[in-house]
Amino acid sequence: MANSTTLSLHAKHTISKVDPRIFGGFLEHMGRAVYDGVVDRDTAQPKPAVLDVLKPLQMPVMRWPGGNFVSDYHWENGI
Repeated sequence: MANSTTLSLHAKHTISKVDPRIFGGFLEHMGRAVYDGVVDRDTAQPKPAVLDVLKPLQMPVMRWPGGNFVSDYHWENGI
């Protein structure tokens, strides 16, 4: 016996606008991805080439550190 599901979408029925910040991204801290990759060590600023690549994506939010790095970070090691 096969199960079936019917899904009906009503595009004219909206609840509210979607907050654009949910379409952001995160930058994973892996190896040299951040230091020597994305951020210039001397200026602590993102490298221009990285900004050029990210700009067309129009991400309203870039979260760092992202992903699993946060779960392994111990603040005592940073002081």
